[in-house]
Amino acid sequence: MTARARPRIQPSIGPATQAARVVTLVLTVCGAAAGLIAYPSLPDRIPIHWNAAGVADGWGSPVMLAVLIGLWVALVAGLEWLSRVPHILNYLVEVTQDNAPGLYGAAVDMLVWLNLAIAVLFGSLVAQSYGMNLEVATGFALAGTLVILVVGIVRMVRAARTNS
Repeated sequence: MTARARPRIQPSIGPATQAARVVTLVLTVCGAAAGLIAYPSLPDRIPIHWNAAGVADGWGSPVMLAVLIGLWVALVAGLEWLSRVPHILNYLVEVTQDNAPGLYGAAVDMLVWLNLAIAVLFGSLVAQSYGMNLEVATGFALAGTLVILVVGIVRMVRAARTNS
């Protein structure tokens, strides 16, 4: 079934996923705004890369921070939009009228939580460019991204089997 022929239903999402949407929006708006407001005070060289121990090992222009913030906002906006139109996503199985609610629900949950992990990741990277020590948040966001993807894919496969 092509994306155009798929059922256009909005799955119900739980309160935790709704809260994740709000936290992602607040974190992204506040973090990006704070990063841009403080931008004029940056020195000519800022840390743009850190090794596994959290020590800065790459330096660059503050313009790189503006690019990072732009990428952050674009990714969060794109994932938020995709989470609201689950019928256009690619799935591992054929989408039918019977399995669409389960597949869409699992996909929306995965995208919303992935978006939160990405917001935390980018927020921690921006904060580190200002000298804050948030390596642990960066590590958790990276690990969380992998866990969210694996759990989301497993949930979609299970939803397809359950409702087929």
